[in-house]
Amino acid sequence: MALKFDSQKSFDQNIRDFHDHLVQLDPECAKILFDTLPVLQPDDEETSARANRPAFNEAVLQALESLRPKSVGQ
Repeated sequence: MALKFDSQKSFDQNIRDFHDHLVQLDPECAKILFDTLPVLQPDDEETSARANRPAFNEAVLQALESLRPKSVGQ
């Protein structure tokens, strides 16, 4: 099922629709994405979202790794 953003809806409603769509596809990955998105927010006016991308990538990686089954003996 494809998702199409609706120009008649607000940005926030389109984001909620996007979230709901992702939850239907993969609930765990949708949670990881939406839980870590705030990391991309600039800390202040001098920090851009691009500067926060490595921290976002690391947070996503850690969350994905936590989903991995633990090996016996660990």
